[in-house]
Amino acid sequence: MISKSFVNYLYIGLFYIVSTSLIIKPCLAQDLIVNNHHQNNLIKKAAIYRVLDRYDAPLKTEVDSFLNACISYEINCYLLPSIAGVESTFGKHLLPGGYNPFGWGGGYLYFDSWQEGFFTVAEGIREKYLNYGLTSVEAIAPVYAPPSKTWAGKILMYMQMFKEEEEKINTSILEI
Repeated sequence: MISKSFVNYLYIGLFYIVSTSLIIKPCLAQDLIVNNHHQNNLIKKAAIYRVLDRYDAPLKTEVDSFLNACISYEINCYLLPSIAGVESTFGKHLLPGGYNPFGWGGGYLYFDSWQEGFFTVAEGIREKYLNYGLTSVEAIAPVYAPPSKTWAGKILMYMQMFKEEEEKINTSILEI
């Protein structure tokens, strides 16, 4: 039995990412995959937080809800925050008390909380778009934002920002 253990700490904004890997036997490989999946979610969480913080966005305190909604409905974790970026500048410009940073229902739908809004929109994207084969931002755009010719490009720009932030974090981890 070969045993190796190491812990890496990386300070990212307000988050500490702790990566622990234990290699004991090949039969424990599934446990390592679960730990890697958890680490990947923490990295995505930190990337979302960093971008939202850059915009001084009110939604930066809601990163867990973004991530949980995306995981629950199996959608790209950068899609919801990107839509919120385009539709409301990450929650800065929306109807008071509506908790709808996505422009969902033309922006006139009210939710009781950010979390309700995130989960409702994630479910709607899954059921009304992805389950019907609209699996790219370009395919979703004409249905989600019908008159706009620029919506898809703006969503993709924000998604790229999140991905680039994730790459910076991954590079920092590798340098430890």
